Amino acid sequence: MRHLRITHTEDLPRLMGSKYVQSRMGDYFTRVRLDLEQGRKVLFSGTGCQVQGLLGYLGGPKPGLLTVDVICHGVPSEAVWQAYAKVIGAQLPLSFRDKCTGWQQYSVQLNGTAHPYRQDPYMRLFLSDVILRPSCYHCPAKGASRVSDLTLADFWGIQNVDRTMFDDKGHLTGAGAQRRRGTSLGADPIGSTTESRIAGVCFCRKSKCTAFCYGTESTGCVLCGI
Repeated sequence: MRHLRITHTEDLPRLMGSKYVQSRMGDYFTRVRLDLEQGRKVLFSGTGCQVQGLLGYLGGPKPGLLTVDVICHGVPSEAVWQAYAKVIGAQLPLSFRDKCTGWQQYSVQLNGTAHPYRQDPYMRLFLSDVILRPSCYHCPAKGASRVSDLTLADFWGIQNVDRTMFDDKGHLTGAGAQRRRGTSLGADPIGSTTESRIAGVCFCRKSKCTAFCYGTESTGCVLCGI
């Protein structure tokens, strides 16, 4: 999998969907720099470490650049996915989280066939944290202090906040702003409570527990008890 640059809204579907393998950056840091130098506005999205890498390359935030990171579970080595894809003869398109059977019991769609994620060896290994990179357990991009303008994450535990929003069609996204540029877009500062006055950000730095969750800094994360 690789990062992709688009310039037209009709190409947005090419960026959608869960991808449980880290993307190759290729020359995209350079492309972002060139776009900014030519006066183009750029929205760059990726995992926290990818956003940190881009800002390190650019020497910090730049005018015209909006960065968005997704709170990730941790990423497997691409070599693991490549080995698995070779064994099963995986072909594009594929979907790691197909919701034709609902969000809670989602399917993996490979080679035109959807099957429950619990039956897929790669997904079982990924969700069991067996194939995550060791570096993900010591990721400096985790925690409440993030370098991106906006942070997006699954809102785990939304059924404990507002049951009517838990419809099994797709998980509600939590959004947090890191800097003034993010708050100007309407997102709450990271770590603040939402309208429910209950849900907050998980401050745990464990690899498997990094999402927006039902809990606050004072009450602790219900996913890991911290």
